[in-house]
Amino acid sequence: MAPSSYHDSLSIYRAFLLSLSLSARRHLYSVIKIQKPTRQCGKCHYCETKCAMNIDMSAHDVITDGECIDCFMCKDVCPRDNITTNPKPVLATGVSVLALGCLYYGGNLASSSLGNTTTATQG
Repeated sequence: MAPSSYHDSLSIYRAFLLSLSLSARRHLYSVIKIQKPTRQCGKCHYCETKCAMNIDMSAHDVITDGECIDCFMCKDVCPRDNITTNPKPVLATGVSVLALGCLYYGGNLASSSLGNTTTATQG
């Protein structure tokens, strides 16, 4: 039997991982969907044992659990390569990085152009 401090730290870890998600209901409108066709599943349950959030994936074709944090550990461990995501995580990450970069550099350009017009009118 595991000591109670182990269970306490596991609860804190799960709460931390859950806080990483934007909201508990984000899978209703999420762009990335984790798909796991049950008819092709070998019932090894590796995906469930590796899942940091302990989500039951054995009875669902699409994972819509609000606790899922899209860490894709289930996808990495599946021996049949049965778990897919749509769109691919690399594509979603690339689009996110590109969008954040455009916002950052666009903000810098806008602030520098506003700064130049302010100093020109003062002189």
